Amino acid sequence: MTITLDESKFISKQAAHSYLKAALALPEWYGANLDALHDALSEISEDTLLIVPKSIAAENRLGSYGETMLTVFQDSSQENPFLSVRFIP
Repeated sequence: MTITLDESKFISKQAAHSYLKAALALPEWYGANLDALHDALSEISEDTLLIVPKSIAAENRLGSYGETMLTVFQDSSQENPFLSVRFIP
C-alpha cells in the first residue's frame, strides 16, 4: 500500500494529527501527539510506503514541530520493517 500525505493538511498540530489519523487509518487510541504517532507507525503490519512532503516543516506549516514529525516518520521506518518512508520536496 502507498499513502501520499497532502501537505495542505499540515496547518496546525491538531489538523495534522486529525488528518494523519484518517489518512493512515490509525487506531481509536491514537493520542494525537508525536509519541502516539511513533507508536501507531510501529504497529503497521503490512507493507506500507508513506510519501511525506518535507514542506510540512516549513514555517507556514508546522515549523520545528514539523521537523520533529519528519524525524518520527524516519525513525519509525527504521524500526518497522513493514514501513518505508520517502520524503519529497
